[in-house]
Amino acid sequence: MVVSPDARGRTRRFVNRHANRGKQLSAEAIAQRTATRLAKNDGVYQTARGWKHTEETRARIAEANRRRDLTGERNPFYGKTHTEESRSKMGARGEQHPHWKGGVGYFPYGPEFTRKFKRMIRERDNQTCQRCGITRAEYGKTLEVHHIDHDKANNDPLNLATVCASCNVWCWWHQDEPLIPLNRR
Repeated sequence: MVVSPDARGRTRRFVNRHANRGKQLSAEAIAQRTATRLAKNDGVYQTARGWKHTEETRARIAEANRRRDLTGERNPFYGKTHTEESRSKMGARGEQHPHWKGGVGYFPYGPEFTRKFKRMIRERDNQTCQRCGITRAEYGKTLEVHHIDHDKANNDPLNLATVCASCNVWCWWHQDEPLIPLNRR
């Protein structure tokens, strides 16, 4: 096989991380590849780029897409526009965003906030979310450890509670409403 030059005239062994890209095949190699593809696909030349759906499957996919179609008047937002306030919030980043908390998400956790320490907090709370009451077995994943006062450096066990991921997000967006753990109600 001969390595062909790229657009700038350079010859490279690997183009787009594939050893065969950019290489020219001999006429015999092309004929052999074509014969192999035809033999594998009942005389239909298919590339390795994907699967050909049957006509029945294509019809079912098209019907499902038609039912899901939300263009034009089917779209619930059809004929409506965003307010100027909404548009300004959509593009807001950093300090301009309405939920900006002063960059506290970038602060590091304290050195004692380790896997072993978090495991101890979860065991203290019986592997149960302290907001909604779901257990680790019901949730199917490891529960998270939440800082009640939202200060990552304050790793006092009384400031930590076990929560599921959705309750942890709820706690972040409702910082003005304190989380009172189930075991302290």
